[in-house]
Amino acid sequence: MAHPQVVVSKAIKSLVAHSMLVELYLSLAAQTIWQGYGMLVDPIKMIQTNRIMK
Repeated sequence: MAHPQVVVSKAIKSLVAHSMLVELYLSLAAQTIWQGYGMLVDPIKMIQTNRIMK
């Protein structure tokens, strides 16, 4: 049997590594969503401003 503290520290290390991966993935996903959203919104804004300018 491994020492309980060793098991706990290993679990914490793997948990931290996992949460860092999750955060990285979430931030990448958020950036992708925002870029996609911006690409959708920009043409709409341009169309609206063109209508106002005419």
